Amino acid sequence: MSRFRRRNHEVPGLNLASMPDLIFTVLFFFMIVTHMRQTELKVRYVVPQGTELEKTGHKGSVVYLYIGRPVDAQGKVTGDEERVQINDRYVTVDEIPTAIAEARDKMSSEDRMHMIVSIHADKGTDMGLVSDVKQALRQAGALRINYSANEVKSEK
Repeated sequence: MSRFRRRNHEVPGLNLASMPDLIFTVLFFFMIVTHMRQTELKVRYVVPQGTELEKTGHKGSVVYLYIGRPVDAQGKVTGDEERVQINDRYVTVDEIPTAIAEARDKMSSEDRMHMIVSIHADKGTDMGLVSDVKQALRQAGALRINYSANEVKSEK
């Protein structure tokens, strides 16, 4: 019976050979599902709330127009006047038709037919400015406009 002596066995170490495969799989997963913002916001706005909301289709045919107070690179508000931003630059109300024409020129012919201007305005924005923006969009021929809002949470 001396052949079957108990030896002091230690737990074998972990095999980490497949760890790089797992890390790259998780990395590729996050690269695929992460949505990167197309434009850098230069204005701060608080999204108003609404009750009758719909999602827009044709993602390539949406031009985003932001109205709010200007912010710096760290996100701090730098002024009290409200500014209008289209694509990564500030525009005045008079420059909106030109900026919309530039955005329309970058679209495919099918997206031009379905072009929607999505207004993301701060909930405290003066309606006079929003009305001026709408008039400028009308001059630019952008007649399909929607407003961004969050759905009102009903408490039951």
